[in-house]
Amino acid sequence: MKKNFNKGLICFFLINIFLISFAIIYTLLFVYNKDLIMPGRCKFQSLFMLYCPGCGGSRSLKAFLSFDFISSFILYPPIIISLFCVLFYDIKYILTKLKIVKLKKSRDYYFLLIPISILLTFIVRNILLVFFKIDTVGDFIF
Repeated sequence: MKKNFNKGLICFFLINIFLISFAIIYTLLFVYNKDLIMPGRCKFQSLFMLYCPGCGGSRSLKAFLSFDFISSFILYPPIIISLFCVLFYDIKYILTKLKIVKLKKSRDYYFLLIPISILLTFIVRNILLVFFKIDTVGDFIF
């Protein structure tokens, strides 16, 4: 039992250290480095003249790390939804391991919110773009 606890705790800390390290590196590279040349338009946009499923993700993460949460959500809602899913999982995991809360063994279906939010964002943005000429991110000019 103790061996499983240690293995789970090590995995938990490694995943969280990876996520925090990614956020720090991203912040240092893209938010504070004004001279960094961003690549051009994505291939999906160039070919289909539609938003790709991840379009706006980098800008959303940049806004989030700059503490502009409203702009972050508007640019790409799955970033905020992913954050809440990970935070909920972390809190649940810590409370369970510390035996503060006893939860039944269950699957974490709330992580399905992440791909669902990505798909819905992709569909809604492109419907707004094609049928109503509303450019939510500002990549296309009509």
